[in-house]
Parts: sequence; C-alpha cells; structure tokens
Amino acid sequence: IKHWSLQRACEIQLATLSMGKPLEVADDVVAVHQRDLHMAQPPGGPGAADFAAMVRKIDRIDTSWRE
Repeated sequence: IKHWSLQRACEIQLATLSMGKPLEVADDVVAVHQRDLHMAQPPGGPGAADFAAMVRKIDRIDTSWRE
C-alpha cells in the first residue's frame, strides 16, 4: 500500500507540474494535512514495517549477513 501511495503521489506531482505554474495550497489545508499525517504514523515511523519485513525475508534465505 505504501508503494502504491508513493506512486500515486508521484503521478499527482507530475500532473501538477505539467500545469506550468506552482499550485498554491491554503495554509489551513496544509495544517489539517500535517495534523492528520502525524496522527496516522505507524510505530517506528515511515518504512519501519517494510524494512522489518525485508530483514525477515533475508533471514529466511541466509542469516550470515548479520555477522
């Protein structure tokens, strides 16, 4: 889901940049977004769950990388 969110954010950014002028976002909209973003952060921060999953996957293949 996070990868989809990143891809979607990039698509939106490219579409916005193609307009040829900066998009102005109202300060109150930014404030609400920032408030909601901080309330929705998973434990360990962004990417922590993905990183832990990759470590488990590598450990199943070979644990010698830990040495």
